[in-house]
Amino acid sequence: MSDPLLSVPGRWNVDPSATHAGFVAHTFWGLIPVRGSLGVRSGHLLVESTGVSGELVLDAASVDTGIRLRNLHLRARAFFDASRHPDVRFVAQTLTAPGPDRISVAGELTVAGHTAPITLECEIRLQEPERVELTGQAQVDRRSFSMSGGQLPGMIPAGVELAVEVALVREG
Repeated sequence: MSDPLLSVPGRWNVDPSATHAGFVAHTFWGLIPVRGSLGVRSGHLLVESTGVSGELVLDAASVDTGIRLRNLHLRARAFFDASRHPDVRFVAQTLTAPGPDRISVAGELTVAGHTAPITLECEIRLQEPERVELTGQAQVDRRSFSMSGGQLPGMIPAGVELAVEVALVREG
């Protein structure tokens, strides 16, 4: 399959209703996976002959792990600080195609007012001629975002797995 994102310049808009973002943190010294999700506000990807730019904006206050008290804790200052920083933002800076149906999107992730570089390794699938889906993962260190977390060492890991499923629709 030819890569529809890299082969034709243009703007691709995120379909928030078909886009999902989540994370997995292995708590209790790596024994228990805690899964969570965040709501999608907006996003786009602009492909030009000179390069790629774009962003995905998530709602920090929407973090949901299925447990109300944990959600409140994650929305507080020690983690997402959602009242002062309502957006979690990934800004794409470069896009490369390391293999068939695969892309790497390098950029910066901003959480709770702190920014760090990350690279999403993605699989790309053509859904329709004007619609593609990216499924991507990245590892991040929550300390890069000054997320202090729990009181006991090992209870909340530094490493967190991010996962996104992004539906993009060609504009125009």
